[in-house]
Amino acid sequence: MNKNAIILFMVLLFLSSSVKIFAASAEIPEQVTPGDLFVVRITADPGVDRKISIETEQGKFQFMGAVQGTPDIQMRNDSLIEIEPKISGGEVCYELKFLPLGPTGGFVTVRDVGGGKKIEVKLVRDDSSKNYSWFILAGGIALLLIGLKVWRFQKSAPAMMSTKSLFMNYEELEKARKMYFDDSHNKENQKAESVDNLNEPPDPVKEKFQPASGNHETIKDPERTSQRSVVKTELEERVGSLPGKTATAQMKIELIDEGGQKFEATGEVIKVGRRRDNQLVLTGSEISREHVMFFKNADKVIIKALTDSNVTQLDGQAVKGETQIASGARLNLGGTVFTVQIKT
Repeated sequence: MNKNAIILFMVLLFLSSSVKIFAASAEIPEQVTPGDLFVVRITADPGVDRKISIETEQGKFQFMGAVQGTPDIQMRNDSLIEIEPKISGGEVCYELKFLPLGPTGGFVTVRDVGGGKKIEVKLVRDDSSKNYSWFILAGGIALLLIGLKVWRFQKSAPAMMSTKSLFMNYEELEKARKMYFDDSHNKENQKAESVDNLNEPPDPVKEKFQPASGNHETIKDPERTSQRSVVKTELEERVGSLPGKTATAQMKIELIDEGGQKFEATGEVIKVGRRRDNQLVLTGSEISREHVMFFKNADKVIIKALTDSNVTQLDGQAVKGETQIASGARLNLGGTVFTVQIKT
């Protein structure tokens, strides 16, 4: 064997042993998303690698433990982890979790008995993770505008159920029931009135108007007559307080809804609303306590809106102030359309 052949054999032997020496391999991601854990995968050959160290740049990464814990892995300090493979025969894989701390990333260095491998890990924001806050804000504004338009539409559309009716709470329903259907208050008043009558001394004025036994003529009560006079005087004063208005002959107002139900009242001044002291009482939830008022001015019948919160439209036009109304007109009160019949 000549000298050149010996040198070539030695070089091949060295290279083959070098492959054995640098047996450990490291898989380190070069780009990670800020705030996300990443895994460093180390594959070691226990027959060659006696100790493997993983060193991270100080303050750049935090070791978060192994995917599968093993006593082969030891943490020496905040930036140095050592692996001492104990299993003989075959390759063994270690997976280590790290959390990026800084805004820019840093270096991770892996060393075995034969040398080291230094890889830079950069922090890159994932383009697929978009910020949807502006889309959410725009969607919320769009829903708000749609809700506002629907609310305005239902205020003027009689065929559409009112949101106010849907969300009436129990207390409002109870008040409506007591206002229109509960007669316990009247019964108590009648009971108290009967007790007072028993305790009162005989009134010569009342006795004067009492009919004889068996006589079915109407009893004339001076007190009730006086109350009617007071109510009439009050109505006359209200009409007289309007500019250029004077009390004239009585009129009859009939309101006929789309179902054919008729509501009517007669008087010099006719108020329409939910309150029981109105001359014409409507029980709809969208009707105000005092909604509109009818009165005469010379030979004309005038309607005046008494509320701003609920719909008042005459033939499709909002009633503003005092407006003349004729028989056959269509009157929208709180979303319910009535046909008006006037008899003077």
